[in-house]
Amino acid sequence: EYAENVFNCLCECLMLEVNRELFLKADGVQLMILLIKRRKLKKDTKNKAKKHLLSQFNKLLRDSSIRVLSHAVQGHPSACNTLVDSNGLGSVFGILMLRPKGLDETATAVPGYVLSVL
Repeated sequence: EYAENVFNCLCECLMLEVNRELFLKADGVQLMILLIKRRKLKKDTKNKAKKHLLSQFNKLLRDSSIRVLSHAVQGHPSACNTLVDSNGLGSVFGILMLRPKGLDETATAVPGYVLSVL
């Protein structure tokens, strides 16, 4: 829940143009791309509950990162250029190609965020 709250705060902060500039200068776009590319945290445990929690956390990181990236590039051409220069489009298209396993709230919202990035 803490990580989700941090990403929510980032999205709210990125609604202001000044904060988008600061986010870009702090290499926030590259960080979000790295979080999207980093698909799996270490899951070599035999504990099924721990594996499930790590899987859920990986999904949260990916979905929240694309949401923050969507807010960061909205109406900001230099952030869009950074996204393209950092080879982030491949990661963004990769998320669009994923098939959701269940129809929960994030399964229907994530494609919308991906399309807003594009």
